[in-house]
Amino acid sequence: MTPTKEQVRRFIVLGYATDALKFADHDCAQLLRVNREASMAFLSGVTSLVTHYARPFKRSRGMSMLEEGFVPTQYLSLHRLLIEARDKAHAHLDGDLGDASSGQVCHLIRLLKQRDAQHFWIPARLLAFDRRRIPEVQALVKALLAKLDSEMDVLQDLLLPQIKRLSAGIYILSDEAPYFTSDDRYDGIDEIDDIATIN
Repeated sequence: MTPTKEQVRRFIVLGYATDALKFADHDCAQLLRVNREASMAFLSGVTSLVTHYARPFKRSRGMSMLEEGFVPTQYLSLHRLLIEARDKAHAHLDGDLGDASSGQVCHLIRLLKQRDAQHFWIPARLLAFDRRRIPEVQALVKALLAKLDSEMDVLQDLLLPQIKRLSAGIYILSDEAPYFTSDDRYDGIDEIDDIATIN
C-alpha cells in the first residue's frame, strides 16, 4: 500500500519531534551535572531544555505540530509548565510578571547592594520546578519518544517498499510523490560513519 501525502507529512513531523526531544533528553542529563541552580550554566540549560521540549508542540510555517493529547495524562501538568516556561520566560518575555508563590513562571529584577556600596541589577526568571524535577522531565521525554517511535514504525512500514527500490545513497524525504529525491550533494555516501558530520 502506497502511503498518502498526509501519512508522509506526519512521518516528517514525527521525525522532527523525535530530534527535538532527543535534544531535550540530553539537556536533562546536562542539567543534572550542574551543581548550582543559581548558575548561568543551569539557566542556560533550562532555556535549552524548554525550547527543545516545546518545539514539537508549536506550530511553524508549513509544519504541523504534536497535539497536547499526545502527552500521557499523568504528565500533562508538567508538560503545560514546560510550555509556559518556554512561552513566558525563555523564548519570549511575558508582559505579565507572574507570581512565584502561586507556582507560576515569573520575572523579577533584583537589586544586589553590596557593603562597599556597589550595586548590580539581576534579572531573574523563576520557574515552578527545580533540579529535583529533572528526572520527572526525563521520564516525560522518554514516554513521548516511545510513543513517537511506535507511530513512526507504523508509518515507516508504508514507506519500506519504496525504500527497498532505492540504490545506496542519501535521499531527501518530502510529502510529494515519489517522496524520495537523491541528495546529490552527498553522492556516493552510503555508510553511517560517512554522514556523522553532515548538518
